[in-house]
Amino acid sequence: MLKKVFIICFVFIIVGTSVTQSQVLIGLLFGDKLNNEKLEFGLNLSGNFSQLTDVKTDKYLKNLGIGLFLDYKMHPKWVLQTSFFFMSPKGATELNDDDLLFHVEDSLLGGVKAERRINYFDLPVMISYRPKPFIGISFGFNVGLLTKAEDYFEKVSNNGTLIFHRGTRDFLSLFEAGISGGLTWHFKGDPGAQIRVNYLYGLTNVYKESTGKEGFNRVIQLSVLIPIKFGVGSKKEND
Repeated sequence: MLKKVFIICFVFIIVGTSVTQSQVLIGLLFGDKLNNEKLEFGLNLSGNFSQLTDVKTDKYLKNLGIGLFLDYKMHPKWVLQTSFFFMSPKGATELNDDDLLFHVEDSLLGGVKAERRINYFDLPVMISYRPKPFIGISFGFNVGLLTKAEDYFEKVSNNGTLIFHRGTRDFLSLFEAGISGGLTWHFKGDPGAQIRVNYLYGLTNVYKESTGKEGFNRVIQLSVLIPIKFGVGSKKEND
């Protein structure tokens, strides 16, 4: 248990350090240009809770997504919300025999953790209505480009842990599209951080027609949006 806690903490430290360095670099280059009265720009970190409709389970596959966001205020109450996720993991957990895309020995499947891991470059575009400055209701669409896919198996026994994974990109569609809706909470600040909860409803089959399978992405996405602030203050002072 302590080992798992240590690993999780270590991962968060590494990710946090990388995010901070990226924020400083992007902020120094573009902070004063992409954060103003009309625009808000920054990092988008999301927790993705994913399912596939063809995998019969109530559990979610949990992963971390990373990207950038750019909000454009068209009107005091209407905002165009765009993001680009260069890591947007989706998929499903608790695969069974019928869910597999290739043959696996029965000896491997008994008591195994089986996951379908799919990663996309994602571009969500949403329109947000803000009845109050701090809260927004959003609706829009999402398009994705497949970058990586694999089925992952992990089996624990008295002899140790056996891990097996195989690439599944050849079985999956290159593009994915869907609709999305959600809520945004905007904290005070100039610019201020945001928390978003979105639901992504896939409309395109994630599998190629040749597989004879049909499945659609369903994702609950909890995001923390961190604006790039470097350079913003100096611009206002100069103005």
